[in-house]
Amino acid sequence: AAFALPVESMAPKKKDDKKKADAGPDPGELAATAFAKKNYAASSAQFEVEPLPLVLDRGEEGTSAFLHLAIHPGLSPDPKHACSPKHVRALMHALGEYAFLQRMAFWSVAVKDEGCASIASFLVSNRSLTSLDLTDVGISVPGCKALGEALEKNATLQVLRLDHNASIGVRGLTILGDSLTRNLGL
Repeated sequence: AAFALPVESMAPKKKDDKKKADAGPDPGELAATAFAKKNYAASSAQFEVEPLPLVLDRGEEGTSAFLHLAIHPGLSPDPKHACSPKHVRALMHALGEYAFLQRMAFWSVAVKDEGCASIASFLVSNRSLTSLDLTDVGISVPGCKALGEALEKNATLQVLRLDHNASIGVRGLTILGDSLTRNLGL
């Protein structure tokens, strides 16, 4: 299956938390996760890309919902099926109504400015994401402009990492800096 939940990412149940353990998984979180999985397959088809084999992390809390998502080259060893801006667009479209994602990372994949625009659109309406890592993803000035405009409308994001994106340059940093003066969360 394209979605695999790693067993090691689930926290063990605490003995003193017997009520929560007896209640079982949260039906709302399960429904949202199922919707996001189904929506991702449909979005990938709509944008004419093969879905990436994502590993969804439930976080230390071990909730029914996935909380963390990382996209990196190891997900698809075949370079023909590597993450592209179209993949990013399909993923952001699929996650549009998903209200549990807290951390998202793209590491050394081709997000580029086009994918950054999709992430920016996602940030405008998202109210759960607190950390976004876009490390070595080929962002330049247009990507910074899209992110900056989105950050002016998002007060939830607390951490933004843009390491190893040499094309951002001084102009990109200036655009982001100006936008951050109007951001309430970062």
